[in-house]
Amino acid sequence: MERQVLLTSASSLDLWAILNESVLQHTIGNAKIMLSQFEHLLKMAELKNITIQVLPFDAGTYPAVGAFTILGFPNQEDPDMVYRDGLTDAVYLERPEEIALYAKAFDNLRALSLSPQRSSDLIRRAAQGLY
Repeated sequence: MERQVLLTSASSLDLWAILNESVLQHTIGNAKIMLSQFEHLLKMAELKNITIQVLPFDAGTYPAVGAFTILGFPNQEDPDMVYRDGLTDAVYLERPEEIALYAKAFDNLRALSLSPQRSSDLIRRAAQGLY
């Protein structure tokens, strides 16, 4: 919850998230909890510093295995890095060629994903299916 404040404060961070459509289909907790999660996603997607896209089932295969985060920093002294979280460890990648590979994978995922508006529409339909 404390990290979420960074997305809504006056000096908010930018976030671009790509969710696999499967996360809209897996019930975590119960329908009430899922509805709350979908409503929160839709509220966050309205913020100018947050972009949410959904990678639909019909996109086929995609150029990434597992979740990763590209951390970009505003000044040149702090180079970008990639964060991968695993079952038993977390890895930070800092070599330029590694970052370039993940940046290309992210660009491909963005291209395969639904637009932010169509993604919000899909999230709304998933939420309606919970009633």
